[in-house]
Amino acid sequence: ANNGWPPPRSGVDKEFSPKVSLQWALDDNRMVYGLFTRGKRPGGVNRSRGEPFFPNAYKPDLMDNVEFGYKSTFAEGRGRFNVTGYNMSWEGYQLEIVDPSFTPCDAGANVSVAGVCGQPWQQIVANVGDAHISGLFTELDYALSDRTTFGLNIEAMEAQTDTSHDLDGDGTDDIIGGLRLPTVPNIKWATWIEYHWPLSNGD
Repeated sequence: ANNGWPPPRSGVDKEFSPKVSLQWALDDNRMVYGLFTRGKRPGGVNRSRGEPFFPNAYKPDLMDNVEFGYKSTFAEGRGRFNVTGYNMSWEGYQLEIVDPSFTPCDAGANVSVAGVCGQPWQQIVANVGDAHISGLFTELDYALSDRTTFGLNIEAMEAQTDTSHDLDGDGTDDIIGGLRLPTVPNIKWATWIEYHWPLSNGD
């Protein structure tokens, strides 16, 4: 087929990605803001062989972020305190998965899909549903002296799937709505102290 060449694979991708921001100064040291952004990760074509169970191409995934925040300074600018709340709605999120399908090329093997026999597992990307990430981020830093600054931040997050999905076609949902997204912690925090001192240039 196709004079011995692999079949062509193509796709079309077009998306409008808006960003809208409003802010209001309460006084010289305090402000509040609201923000809406849409992020897009392009789709693509998997480096798969033959016709695996999962699609050869995957679609873009979109993330709409709604964010509200408060920013302030205090102690004549020596300190800073900020709070941000957000909700990110994730549509058709991409997940890197493994297709372990393997059909031996034994004589007389019944291979229903051409070009698949004898191939090992394949690592590919697929769109597997919708999800959300909601959180609250707080940060504080303060200049203890002209040379020393102390800071800390803490972020609480809820990151879950919103839809269920049958990955292998056996009638059972492998991904279930309400599952925690991988590699996203419940709580993330950091603290630090910086000390600065002058250096001589040798003069």
